[in-house]
Amino acid sequence: MMDHRNPLYRRLSVFSLCLMILSWPMSVSQAEEEAPASNEVAPWFNPFDGSVADIPAEELASQIDAMVAPIPTPSLSQVNQFRVSQSELINAAISADGKRLATIDTDGTLAVWETDSGKSIREMKTDNSSPMRVVALSPDGSKMILGCADGEITVFDLVKDKIIATKNLRESPIVHVGFTLDGTCAHAMAENGLTSYFTDEGSTGSAGMFTGDDLPKVYHAVLGPQDYLTMSVRKNQFRLKIRAAGKSEFPFSLSAPEGSEACVAEGKDCFLASIGFDLVIPTINYKYKVPKLDTAACMQPVKHCRFTSNGQTIWIVTERSIDIRPRDMLRTHCIVPLPETEGETLKFIIAPDARRLVACQKDGKITIWQLEGDLMSSKYRVKRALDTLIDDKRFDAFEALGNLWAERYDVFWESEKDTLYSEMVSHLTESNRRKSGEPPLLAQYLKFIDANPDCQVMRVVAAQDYDRMAWRSRGGGYARGVSEEGWKGFIKNLEKGWKVLEPVMDRETPHAEAFVVNLRIARGLQWEKDDVGKLLTRAAKQSRNYHRIFSEGAISRLERWGGDPNDSVAVARRISNYIEGDEGDAMYAQIARHAHNFFGWSNFFDATGFEEDRVMRGFVYLSTNRPDARILNQGLYLAWMLDDKEAARTIAQQIQKERVVVNYKLWPNEDAGAFDDAMEWALEEEGKQ
Repeated sequence: MMDHRNPLYRRLSVFSLCLMILSWPMSVSQAEEEAPASNEVAPWFNPFDGSVADIPAEELASQIDAMVAPIPTPSLSQVNQFRVSQSELINAAISADGKRLATIDTDGTLAVWETDSGKSIREMKTDNSSPMRVVALSPDGSKMILGCADGEITVFDLVKDKIIATKNLRESPIVHVGFTLDGTCAHAMAENGLTSYFTDEGSTGSAGMFTGDDLPKVYHAVLGPQDYLTMSVRKNQFRLKIRAAGKSEFPFSLSAPEGSEACVAEGKDCFLASIGFDLVIPTINYKYKVPKLDTAACMQPVKHCRFTSNGQTIWIVTERSIDIRPRDMLRTHCIVPLPETEGETLKFIIAPDARRLVACQKDGKITIWQLEGDLMSSKYRVKRALDTLIDDKRFDAFEALGNLWAERYDVFWESEKDTLYSEMVSHLTESNRRKSGEPPLLAQYLKFIDANPDCQVMRVVAAQDYDRMAWRSRGGGYARGVSEEGWKGFIKNLEKGWKVLEPVMDRETPHAEAFVVNLRIARGLQWEKDDVGKLLTRAAKQSRNYHRIFSEGAISRLERWGGDPNDSVAVARRISNYIEGDEGDAMYAQIARHAHNFFGWSNFFDATGFEEDRVMRGFVYLSTNRPDARILNQGLYLAWMLDDKEAARTIAQQIQKERVVVNYKLWPNEDAGAFDDAMEWALEEEGKQ
């Protein structure tokens, strides 16, 4: 039991928290059990068993090809539901291991709950003279920090049943509390930017950063007392300030639409700041002082984010889904729709180590779900496998894999632009990329090509690298603004690219992706129209379903690249008529998906002459035969825009079947309301107005 004679307890009373212990039946240590195993994605995850150095190239390729098969999307199953208050819930927090939940309600009750049983194991009440505002639990649930409206902070040891420390931050309301990932440092921030840190060695703090009446919203994330990130928000201006080793400060300014929500989280050596859809991940680098800054984006606005306790995986709650991604590969590899709840939800929170999601209802009801299934998608396994081949310089295995994937035209990573082969090529080129000069691995690629002149994949990769270097030399903007030096670098690199690619095109059957790179180089070198036409005719005879070729051909015929007004749609029409039937319509829609990026859907048909009906037929076929979230979101939006209700109904039914989440960025003004309206319109009964 807590000793009322303890000076810390008396100090707590002086600051008007007036805690009264109502129930204290057991210590945390008595109730602890093993947390469920976390199915994480580790940065060093290798999908192979051991080294790949001695595995034959064809065997490696076969193993990676087997990883392509889709893995079922994880699902949420409800594991508990209980009520924590008869009054309105103000705030709640859960430990990373998922065992403990802390809640605050409008009656001034602070309670700690055992999530498996739904039983209260701590309950304390205030006199409401200093309302409690924010609460956090350490990752293992052994400690708790509480922040109040009058600036009072209290840190509890829930195992030893005692208060560790209290402090008052100059009567400025506490707006943020938390713990480092290892649980050794608790921290709090007041509305005026004043901060305080609590460790076993005592407490430290910093001066307030804001004065006056127009105080910004502030967020705080901490790696330790000497390393922290502060984010302040005024209207649409977001400012990040990072302090490393207690000395250097690195400010960043970001913009986002006014009203965008924000949140922060702490990792092992990095922070995560979320602003609207965007993620910013600054990594502390003590050697070079300036933090490394990574960025990524979510399909929906972010509400809550958290690292697993080992810092390897980021769990993100967006407006309608859970988005899970590894720290070192920031593309989403698992996305699960949020469950429906009854009543008004205060917020969803996550216990990432236990793979648990908690819905906190304003009426005091708590619902807990367990995320079950494999979090590592097939796409992630393939990416990791390709990384392993790059690390071990197994370029021969890429050649074998290219032979397997040469004619595969199914999309990868839910992008209209990528196939398995193109993703492999992009992965190799992106592994090389840097801001200036030749990519660092290009010399090794060229060395492999010299030793293996009959190779195809590495020639395609090297040619694509040269193409990207050419456009980097040229720079952006209109041709008239390019310098003489820029043009020289542009032509020189394109000629190098063609030299390395030409032996592939001299083969009887080049890999399909080689045509794509050839068309890009031809566009830059301004090949004659007839020569490009011959190239497309050859591609149609060999690789007629590989949509990337004909999409590139159609784009190269746009007016901005010197084509006539109807040239682009003519390319689409010819290849689609050549294929015929549903697959022909699918090709027509795929080319439209590529080309619309230059216009937007609202202007696309008038600008290009593409036929609305045929594009929609292709989308319906793709949505039912090769569905992914992007195709379904695009298809529904297009059917809604074109008032094609029959197509919209088919696509909407497929969206329900596939449990697809809305991708806000594909809808007007990034507004999910448009998606909801389109779904309701598509599924409404016949004759209903």
